[in-house]
Order: sequence, then structure tokens, then C-alpha cells
Amino acid sequence: MPSDLAKKVSNFVAALAIEAGGAVDRDRPPPGTPMSVPARFSIHIPGEPVILEYTVHQDLRAIRIPVVVWID
Repeated sequence: MPSDLAKKVSNFVAALAIEAGGAVDRDRPPPGTPMSVPARFSIHIPGEPVILEYTVHQDLRAIRIPVVVWID
């Protein structure tokens, strides 16, 4: 992954963590498309060839990103 894209992905993940955490705190759904697994979501980084899948862990107040798809 080119370094400029890696920086954009890193910035997006930081913003996603803040937004998802805020949504969970307010009992709202986190951003992205819900998947068939509970608390798992898919989201496309706007304007970039990257899709993330992430899970929300309310008890840990954390998100985990097990899947990053970079379409080159």
C-alpha cells in the first residue's frame, strides 16, 4: 500500500473509532453496513479503494479491524 494511502487509512480508522464509540455511547448503530455476524460492520473509505470490516466491543470500549481490503 502506498504511504499516502496508508496515511489516509490510518486517519480514517482514528476517526472511525471516535465516531463508532460515540454512536455506541448513545445507543445508536455505528457507521457502516451491518454484517451477518453480530456487532460486525463493513465500511468503504470514501474516495479510496479500501474496504474495512470491523467489530464493536462495548465491554472493552474498542473496535477491532480484522479485515482490510485494498483493491489495486
